Amino acid sequence: MKRYQLILITIGILCSLVSLWPLAAYRIVTAGAIIPFLAGILMAVYGGMREKLRTTRAGVIADGIILGAAAAVVCVFLVLSALMLFGPKRPKELNDQTVIVLGCKVNGTTPSLMLSRRLDTAYELLEKAPELRCVVSGGQGPDEEVSEASVMKDYLVERGIDSDRIYIEDQSFDTQQNLENAKQVIQQNGLSEEVIIVTDFFHEYRGQLYAKKAGLSPSGVACKTKLDLLPFYWIRETAGVGLALLGK
Repeated sequence: MKRYQLILITIGILCSLVSLWPLAAYRIVTAGAIIPFLAGILMAVYGGMREKLRTTRAGVIADGIILGAAAAVVCVFLVLSALMLFGPKRPKELNDQTVIVLGCKVNGTTPSLMLSRRLDTAYELLEKAPELRCVVSGGQGPDEEVSEASVMKDYLVERGIDSDRIYIEDQSFDTQQNLENAKQVIQQNGLSEEVIIVTDFFHEYRGQLYAKKAGLSPSGVACKTKLDLLPFYWIRETAGVGLALLGK
């Protein structure tokens, strides 16, 4: 077996093993870990079979297709990553915008770590600018006791934000619905359609993309994300951004 084959096999195995981290450490199963896990297995298999594959003309053609497809995937990933890094708009100042906090999982009546960080960031904005109003957005998942939005409002009120400044949107189950339904809440209550989306950094670009499609004028403020999980969320989000750009 040639050296480059051993390198491919080793990288593939390591990639698959590292992808088990979210499950092992946090019991989280995410597409952002499944994708590199499967990619690592395919890389290891490809590394072990490449020399045998190239012994026939059909195999050489297949090898070229595999390499071309892999290169295309890497290029698309880099382009989408660049959009996620440099695409989100930041608010120049705080005036009477509407803050939209995008929901994620709750545990019972307690926000998950990711959601609590989003809420803490929203709290800082609302404390800094009393003229801001806030829409908390998130429905009730099949494994959740109550809606994400109700937990989010309770969290902010307990920290001292006036409940009259917080509006609930509790019918959405994904990012696109979050923004479409938030737009309805904003119109029904006469709130500003200039919005500040609060979510994780990797999620900001897609959130603002859907906000624009809903007819809102978005900017965003990102919260902190656990660094050991960021690569996995980033991989999953690139897929989400790709689908959003395709109109899905």
